[in-house]
Amino acid sequence: MATKPFSRRKPFRNLKESFLIICEGKNTERFYFESFKLATATIKVLPISDKGGNALLFVEKSLQYIENLQKKYDN
Repeated sequence: MATKPFSRRKPFRNLKESFLIICEGKNTERFYFESFKLATATIKVLPISDKGGNALLFVEKSLQYIENLQKKYDN
């Protein structure tokens, strides 16, 4: 009867996903999203203030910020 040689499994590590949430409000939205404590993900909340409430300007500012990021986010 043949026996299998003992061998170790390959090492692995599950990496946390990281999410960037860009919101308009400096307090309410940031506190809401930061209240989620997730063991499987890291959440970064970026408040971008736009006093005029212009949605197009908000999107343009968000895209400029994302282009200049040093760290890449999963979603």
